[in-house]
Amino acid sequence: MSRTRVIVTRPEAWAALKSEPLDVLHVDIGRRLRNGQSAGDEMGSVATKSGAARLVRAFKKHRPDVFLFWVHFGAFGHELLEKLRGIAPDCVFVHGSGNHVLNEHKVCWYIHKYHREIDAVLTSTTDEKRKRLFAKWVKYVGTLYTYGFDPGLFKAPSAPPSYDCFFGGGDSVSESKPNGRFKFSKFRHDLVTEVGRRHSLLLRGGGTWPEELGCKPGLRYVDYFREMQKAKIVLGTYHDNLERRYSKRTVYGGASGRLFMTRYIPGMELDFNRGEKNMVWFETVAEGLDLIRYYLDNSEEREAIAVKQRAHFVKHHSWEARLRDFERLVPELLEVRR
Repeated sequence: MSRTRVIVTRPEAWAALKSEPLDVLHVDIGRRLRNGQSAGDEMGSVATKSGAARLVRAFKKHRPDVFLFWVHFGAFGHELLEKLRGIAPDCVFVHGSGNHVLNEHKVCWYIHKYHREIDAVLTSTTDEKRKRLFAKWVKYVGTLYTYGFDPGLFKAPSAPPSYDCFFGGGDSVSESKPNGRFKFSKFRHDLVTEVGRRHSLLLRGGGTWPEELGCKPGLRYVDYFREMQKAKIVLGTYHDNLERRYSKRTVYGGASGRLFMTRYIPGMELDFNRGEKNMVWFETVAEGLDLIRYYLDNSEEREAIAVKQRAHFVKHHSWEARLRDFERLVPELLEVRR
């Protein structure tokens, strides 16, 4: 039985992994973001003309059954997608959507712009309301988390932490906008600000964080991951409440080898077990602050959870785990154009 031919624009890590049902080819369309930084395994790479040409050649040579692409810019647009469709008219064009519009009645601009060239969307949440919204624009909607990691590159920490806590993300709370831009902006602001007052905090991001927190610019890819490892506890708190949405912060934080603790993500108890201590979550700022204090005071328990947590993320959220997730989705994707 022949394997399903798949072309992907990311992750590059899939090219080195074995798959029984799939023949996966990664095509390098561009390695830089719009700001000129290295893309690593981030979304948003700028496709060069030579990268677009490589993709066209790959389509002509391999005639893929499935094409998985993400948000790209530059030479990646309607003209290229139409050309690829002409080469492989029966190919299922699948967009991996990591953009989550906080207005629950809207899809992201990228799907709005390219939906005519998209057969299916794979989004990084199991939230049925969001999936129904995507289904108004495309034929099929599934779940495939946007971020994974290579455990060989994203290694457990080798040096002791020098901070109590780490948070990476922006702030939008100000005098003119005391509640910020989003539903949970004030929760984030209040939690992180109070952590900074009580403990040593390494803060990376942008926006309106109080000056006394000493916020530094945000980082990407493995630099972001390694920065997390400088703290005993990595914090997660999100602007939305989408069911089982695991972002880059969740994946990198959980894999960091430090204790990752987060504001409750709906449905996360289906994937994590507080009883076995492979995740810590909180539902109020006060509860979060109490748990931070507890785990800073109980280092052996904190480190034991961190070890179990990393093992869980290697098993369920590495790029290999993502490939296995994708393998299970492919039979349904293939039905889209039949």
